[in-house]
Amino acid sequence: MQNSGYFKFRAFLWHLKQKLPYVRRREYAVMAQRYEQALLAFMAKPSMATDAGFTVVHQRADVAGEATSAGRDLCLFVSYAPQPTVKAHVLHHIQAFRQEGFEVILILNSPHAAETFTLDPALVVACEAICVRENTGLDFAAWAHAVDHFKLGTVELDRVVLANDSIIGPVSQPAFKALVDRVRASKSDVIGLTENWAPRWHLQSFFLVFQREALQRGLFAQAMASIQNLPNKDLVIDVYETHFTLAMKAQGLRCEALFEADPHNLYKANSIYYRWASLMERGFPYLKVSVLAEGQHNPAVRAALPAEMLQAWEREQVKPK
Repeated sequence: MQNSGYFKFRAFLWHLKQKLPYVRRREYAVMAQRYEQALLAFMAKPSMATDAGFTVVHQRADVAGEATSAGRDLCLFVSYAPQPTVKAHVLHHIQAFRQEGFEVILILNSPHAAETFTLDPALVVACEAICVRENTGLDFAAWAHAVDHFKLGTVELDRVVLANDSIIGPVSQPAFKALVDRVRASKSDVIGLTENWAPRWHLQSFFLVFQREALQRGLFAQAMASIQNLPNKDLVIDVYETHFTLAMKAQGLRCEALFEADPHNLYKANSIYYRWASLMERGFPYLKVSVLAEGQHNPAVRAALPAEMLQAWEREQVKPK
């Protein structure tokens, strides 16, 4: 059994390597591979986000007009549906948005046909529209497709939130209300919950808010109109998530992270993954699904969520026979 001194020494070496002014061979190999993937993807001329199959399975009278008129807040919520159902934590999250006055359009990226889906009546009540989309291009393409389909670039809104199912929560409605109050009080034009400094500074895309300035100047709609169906998650992160914030700043928009990264540890700045407990202590009302999946037997991780939310997630992990 190795003693604690060994692990402390390993930790010291790791932190030292993070501060050295060169790229390690393993990281260089990963970067080179991702560059090659990007080059091949764009040589293949990926399709536009709006070229995917898109079926509206539920819609209120006039989503692009009366239902999203001036003075309203809208959430575009994307969820991956490997089965023709909607995850329990997605319904919970949408209901939390609804309770704070948001209208919600749900886009389900799925390999299943729209007619095979079973929708919870509570979900139908909570959503202005529910759409089933061909599973291509991931979240950015799904958001872009919904913006185009519902002509949201022409609708006067106070703010639009882009959200996805990679976080589970909110852990309580009061915590979520406090978060929404901070968003509504902010003077920034683009707001993220968390920021990441790798490979460049950006707001993380699991929860992005675009306020009136970004919407009225048409910058949000313009950005969405350029989104293509990139073939994998790495490319979507490299091309869209890590560049999106800087592109907004270049247009003169003010960008803000509500939960700033640890300034002393910028080389490991993915706080939602590495420092989830500290974030939640500061009022962050979510747990990353990947943290839950990897730490589902860790008592601290399990205690971070309400029991009924944890149990619902665990039931969904049992694969149908």
